[in-house]
Amino acid sequence: MARLDIALFASPLGHKELLDSLKKALPFAYQDYFKGILRLGNPDDSTFSVQLAGFRNDFYMKQLYEKALQRYGTGSAPFKKLMLGLGRYNYYFPKKIVPRVVVCISALNYAAAVNDSTLFVGIDMYLGQDFEAYLAMNMPAYIRKRREPEFLHSESLRAWLLTEFPMTADRPTFSENLIYHGRLMTILRKILPDEKPYYIMGYTKEQWDFCEKNLRNIWQYFVDAGLLQSRESRDVSRYFEEAPFSYGMPSETPGRTGIWLGWKIVENYLDQHPQVTLDSLMKIQDLQTIFLQSGFRP
Repeated sequence: MARLDIALFASPLGHKELLDSLKKALPFAYQDYFKGILRLGNPDDSTFSVQLAGFRNDFYMKQLYEKALQRYGTGSAPFKKLMLGLGRYNYYFPKKIVPRVVVCISALNYAAAVNDSTLFVGIDMYLGQDFEAYLAMNMPAYIRKRREPEFLHSESLRAWLLTEFPMTADRPTFSENLIYHGRLMTILRKILPDEKPYYIMGYTKEQWDFCEKNLRNIWQYFVDAGLLQSRESRDVSRYFEEAPFSYGMPSETPGRTGIWLGWKIVENYLDQHPQVTLDSLMKIQDLQTIFLQSGFRP
């Protein structure tokens, strides 16, 4: 694991010397970090040290770094759960790439970002839900609640899984989306076995308990609304993407209930098919088969 945040803001090197050092130390990450995450431009340009100087000396960027340092310190201990999760990921998927982890200041652009071999963790996006910068940028409360350190490892791991196991179906149905996201949550649960499931989901305990209590009602709503075979992007956005609540349901119902329900369905499928390993589960191309063979009828 590389602490790029510390390398940038605590190094005594001059800007050009530091940039040369980072190119040698992080050849797999420096381009995507400066050009993609920070959007400062091409770090290979001859004049880039000027942009780097501006970033390192910016009052707000230094404030983000100092707040992160106060919260996380200089070592790797706060990221132990993330690294253990990646170790378990390697156990279940030995042929998959295990990413290098680069902890960085993202200028509030990304909580997590990936390239083909690197998982970037934007540490400045996990400084607590009441951090003044989040309030100043009008970040919605339902997103701010996950800007706490305890969500860092599960959100970062999910960002990696989304790229390693992309949706392959063309215009997937609602039920295929249920299975796709449910499989990812199943992996997260396996590689974070000691974590509370509501943290993995990004819910509060109250939100999780509400969904558990209303499992049948949530399922019945999707059935009665004729959503299971829908291919409308509107339906996917309403129940799988960020939202303060789930459209058409009581206001206590959290957003992303499609992901939560999909997790339940995949768990049911594995209960019905104990011979299916996690690796073989992810190799099944026909998501509809998993849905139909899950036997899920709450």
